[in-house]
Formats: sequence, C-alpha cells, structure tokens
Amino acid sequence: MKRIWFFTLSGLVAPLALAFATPAAAASRNQQNEGRMSMTARSEATPSETGAVQGTVRSIDFRNGILRISSGNRLIYLHAKPDQLAAFQPGDQVNVDYDDFAGVLWLSGEPAGGTAGTAGAENFALSGTVSGTVAALDKSRGRVTLTGGMRNHTFLAHPDDIRDLIPGQFVSLTYERIGNSDWVSSIGQNGGQEEQQPAEQK
Repeated sequence: MKRIWFFTLSGLVAPLALAFATPAAAASRNQQNEGRMSMTARSEATPSETGAVQGTVRSIDFRNGILRISSGNRLIYLHAKPDQLAAFQPGDQVNVDYDDFAGVLWLSGEPAGGTAGTAGAENFALSGTVSGTVAALDKSRGRVTLTGGMRNHTFLAHPDDIRDLIPGQFVSLTYERIGNSDWVSSIGQNGGQEEQQPAEQK
C-alpha cells in the first residue's frame, strides 16, 4: 500500500521565526547590557549622597590620597587629591564635606576649617604628560589605567576628573608623582601618539 505523507507548515514556522528573530533578540540583549553597563558607570561616577565630617585630623597619606579624621569614636577615611591634602596638618580641627561614590568617601570642594599650609608640597617632585588608550577604569576608587608602548600604567584621580572617560578612549593626561603614585592633574582627548612613558612604579 502506498503511504501518503502530509506535511504542514506549522512545523517549519517556529524554527524559521526563531532563526529570523535571533539577531534582533541578540541586538536587543546587547542594547540592554550596554544600558546596564552605562548606568553602572554613571552610578560609580556620581555621588550617591553627600555629608560632612567634623573632627580632628589624625594622619595624612599623600601617596594614596587619604585623610584620616577622628570624629567621636570613629576614625573616618576620606580620599582626596594631594593638592587638597596640602591644606591640612595632623591635629587640625576640621569641618569638611564629602561625596560618597559607591561607598568610597571623597573630600569635596575646597577644604573648610583646616590650617592652610604647604604640608607635602615637597613631594610634588615629578610631573609629566602621557597619551594612551583607556584600558581600565574604577571611577569610584579613582583609578584609570592607560595602555601605550609596551605596558599598562595606572593613575590615581578624583572620580570627578575621570567621570566622562570610557574604556577604549584615547586620551592625553598630565600627572604629578607623589611618592611612587602618579596623580592626574588634567585630562583631555588627544589624537596624537604617546608622548612620554611614566617611570616604572615601584
């Protein structure tokens, strides 16, 4: 007996629909992921809250950019740029504002209540300009890594100074060396080639 096979299009519709929908779905997923990454980057570079600390300066770390303040029973660590720290001395009674970048507290604005001075100014011994591609960013902690020449190099910066940077961007920045840490002084886009490699960090 001759067998007769009946085919319907219903069995083919789903695979064909899936095949044609996959690129669009993938693009949609990529856009969603990019949107989430962009939102995360913005949240890291935008203060979640602001506040103030009143107390006594206990110590100043110019190399890592940290101001330690005792307030009541607490020891508070505020991150800051070296030129901000130069306005303080241990023992100062201070009332300073801070911004909270993803849980990392940074000194904000001009210092208020500190004794203006030149503490640490002698550490500003070396400065330079480099160009390269942004290889890595940690905006809340103030870290930007440039790649150029034969190696990567990480610079310290206030989150506000690297707010608009994105990985893969080619930039030129000036820096100052404090101890063996390189702090960003200014940063901008640059279409040129690398001008100078910072000395090796110890």
